[in-house]
Amino acid sequence: MRQSSVLAVNTLAVYLRMALTVPMGILLVRYAFGGLGEVDFGLWSAIGASTALIAVVTASLTNSGQRHLAFAIGTGDQEQLRQVFRSVLAVFWLTGLVVLAMGLLLTPLVLAGLTIPEDRLAAARVVFWMLLVNLAVQAATTPYRAYLSSHQMMPLVATVEFVQSALSLANAWCLRYYTGDKLIIYATVEAIMILLTAAYLIAATLRRVPGARCLPRNVRRGDLVEVGAFAFWSFLGNMASTLRSQGAVILVNVVFGPVANSAVALAVRAHGFIYRAAQSLNISLAPAIATHAGQQNTGAVLRLMNLGCKLPFVAASILFAPFVLETDYLLQLWQARPVPSETSLHTQWLCGMALAGVMTWGHHLVLEAQNKLGRLTIWLLVSIAVSLLLAFIGCKYLSWPAWSVSMIMCLSTMFVSWWLRPWIVAQVLGIRIRQVLMTSVVPMIAAIVPAMAVAVAIHVALPEGAMRLAAVTFVFAAVMAPLVWFVTFDASERVAFADIFRRGYSKLVRR
Repeated sequence: MRQSSVLAVNTLAVYLRMALTVPMGILLVRYAFGGLGEVDFGLWSAIGASTALIAVVTASLTNSGQRHLAFAIGTGDQEQLRQVFRSVLAVFWLTGLVVLAMGLLLTPLVLAGLTIPEDRLAAARVVFWMLLVNLAVQAATTPYRAYLSSHQMMPLVATVEFVQSALSLANAWCLRYYTGDKLIIYATVEAIMILLTAAYLIAATLRRVPGARCLPRNVRRGDLVEVGAFAFWSFLGNMASTLRSQGAVILVNVVFGPVANSAVALAVRAHGFIYRAAQSLNISLAPAIATHAGQQNTGAVLRLMNLGCKLPFVAASILFAPFVLETDYLLQLWQARPVPSETSLHTQWLCGMALAGVMTWGHHLVLEAQNKLGRLTIWLLVSIAVSLLLAFIGCKYLSWPAWSVSMIMCLSTMFVSWWLRPWIVAQVLGIRIRQVLMTSVVPMIAAIVPAMAVAVAIHVALPEGAMRLAAVTFVFAAVMAPLVWFVTFDASERVAFADIFRRGYSKLVRR
């Protein structure tokens, strides 16, 4: 199968999964918020955020494993592919054990840093332990997920993730029937479901990919060093991204308490819907770019880089206008109960942060594939650390409102995505930053600004309700579509998309 066909199938599978799991995620938060209540939902979110650092380690190793496996596939060296997979297995299995051991030792320290009502401290401890089990299991199974992704077998990965989302939704829905401490039961059932889906993923990988049937034996030190070095820079970058969103959750909890914390936690989940809508495409693009990098196919890498910027932006834009303009109405539909004050403002700023962040993702994917993350990662860490420090000082000592934390995170992301990342990419590729901006950021802004202006006019003209939500969404999409086609995409990209559509139509007709 041609690479373009593989990419199309993988993208379709990932977006189909997203189309199913995003509504599930919306309902899950509604059921969890309603079943747990403001305090326990805020605790669940804060404790989850406190384990984010461990999750970042796992995500970083995942990026490293997937990149090196895909690169080895591109070189065609099967022995090197087996050696890399053994190294990835060794690293992840060790990570799972370390996560459990360190997490158990640091439990008192982590919980002491959060604002937790005294009567919920025991429950918080159990929840933290269940989250540690989740992370350890995910660490142990991640090499198999990375192996499937590097072979671009996205339909299988998407199916497993859909099943896991469906089980999580069922768990949240059942909160109304649980007796006893609902927070503890909810966390325990969630851990059991993750264990079951992880076992299925491993079994499916071993059945479909014979090369995965091995143990971490005869691991070469050089492979471990290479995987670890890439994971280190990926870890720092992922930590900066996690601090941007989850750091805001923890900061609001520390300064304002769990009720205000639940407001920003709801907003972070709304931000996550936009983020995942864009991320789905890059899940398909990342292994393809790394494989072409292994083949030394620079032209294909650059073409996929442009797609990695523009297509996630288009996907995120579809949700951006209704989420930002119809925030109050959507929150009412989502929760069917009053939400904490400032939830709307948090949501609007964080949705803006999500859209700004995805606009130069393609540049990041190329830097990953070429193993050139160092300079960008350092600047990312500095910018996020300064933003969080500024937000903490303002909220703690200058009486800034809680939503100012989300505003500062959004502005920081705009700086990183619209200037810092293009500047780093221009330096690495040896081209002028103006060329990078004019082929990526500027065409996207030129498409979304007029579409948002028309959507704002509709928002002002109509009364709040389902009719206005539908009108804003439809008008925004109708104005945005031709602007994206003629302004955001260049002539070569339009020709390539037309060719893909013609081939797909021809196959359907023949069938």
